[in-house]
Amino acid sequence: MIRFDKVRVSFDGFTAIPELSLEVEKGEFFTLLGPSGCGKTTALRTLAGFVDPEGGDVYVDGQKVTDLPSDRRQIGMVFQNYALFPSMNVRENIAFGLRVRRTGKAERERLVADIARRVDLTEDQLNKNVTELSGGQQQRVAIARAWCSSRRSCCWMNRYRTWTPNSASSCAGSSNSFSRRRHHHGLRHSRPGRSPDHE
Repeated sequence: MIRFDKVRVSFDGFTAIPELSLEVEKGEFFTLLGPSGCGKTTALRTLAGFVDPEGGDVYVDGQKVTDLPSDRRQIGMVFQNYALFPSMNVRENIAFGLRVRRTGKAERERLVADIARRVDLTEDQLNKNVTELSGGQQQRVAIARAWCSSRRSCCWMNRYRTWTPNSASSCAGSSNSFSRRRHHHGLRHSRPGRSPDHE
């Protein structure tokens, strides 16, 4: 379970999130809805550990992770521009986080094959360079990399293209943090200008 308890975030006096409290249950597909600049991306970056809140706390599975480094939170992230490595093929991109964690080769190959199947990437596509793929296929690679690297929870900071919550549920497998139930949380905080993350 993920919980925000009165989380507040500001950037140089600019209030990005005035106060946010929410809970995401295991198995829940949770969507943050709101206009540009309302704090959606900031909330996800705070959960992943890329942004430090000035107040409140973040909990994952009952553990307070507010002060925990991002690499210890086990939260996968799909960035708006996907941030794929152009010098690597699809298989290498997906396996990147596993290599960083020094996962054994056999286990690494098993996990990559499993998640590739779940996001409908073929064996032929796994051997292609990411620049050879369509935008929708690149999105699948980004999702696969984030999910393969950290199967605890996955945040997506971009709109769906060919994917929907129903088709995304194929990623669930043995994980407890994917689309079994859907919930939408509206962020209505609006201010002049845009937040530093340009949501």
